[in-house]
Amino acid sequence: MSVDNYILSEEFYCRLGIARSSMKLYDLAKMLELDSSVVSKYIHGVIEPSNKRKRILLDKLRSFDYIQPLSQCISSSVYPFPETNNILHGCPHLIHCVLYEAMVFMRELNPDIIFTIEGGGLFIASILHYLTKAKVVYGLRDVIVSGGHSVSSNGSSLDTWNPRVKRYITFPMRSKIIGENALIIDDIAWTGNTCITIYKYIKKKFNVKGVFLIASFESALKRIYSEVNAPVKSIIVFPDSYRVKLQSLAE
Repeated sequence: MSVDNYILSEEFYCRLGIARSSMKLYDLAKMLELDSSVVSKYIHGVIEPSNKRKRILLDKLRSFDYIQPLSQCISSSVYPFPETNNILHGCPHLIHCVLYEAMVFMRELNPDIIFTIEGGGLFIASILHYLTKAKVVYGLRDVIVSGGHSVSSNGSSLDTWNPRVKRYITFPMRSKIIGENALIIDDIAWTGNTCITIYKYIKKKFNVKGVFLIASFESALKRIYSEVNAPVKSIIVFPDSYRVKLQSLAE
């Protein structure tokens, strides 16, 4: 399947899932001018509509916005703060929306390698590897591995709760990594340090084409913009006042 067809499919299932979460099946089927059993089979993956049918149905589904539902879900499903686990547990259909945004961003950049870190970013990067065949390299948090290269990464999400915690990210040695055009992926940018650390580590060898984030805080995104010489995409941008509120709850 081509990248454009994957983009079409991810948008279709994203918006179909959003519509179903806000409507009764009967009403959704009526709006789409389909039998309820057919819509149910689409939703549960029993059958897949043709690309032509997806385009026709998307014309009726594009009024359903996914940004606000995604913002709400990523903030409060199983953890009371922004976390990819919240999507996976509370609203897994929204993963299609994340993949849709990521693949639209990637289409123009055409990376052949993705750099990320273990966690939510790795989950997204792994699916994108399957869909686009771009290789994936990920860093390990807070371990020093023989044969790897460890770099300091102060200011990641745990430092938001405790600034005295010293953080490390360990990557494979650059000399062993094959690739040319790189994309950096992270799930939540709390301070921007993870993305900036990855960028500084890879920029000497790789052409960094962009940075993709599910969500970020205003000041973190501003830092990434200022220090990364590449396009940056964050689906959701939370105000810094929200992070301050979360910090006060943790104290």
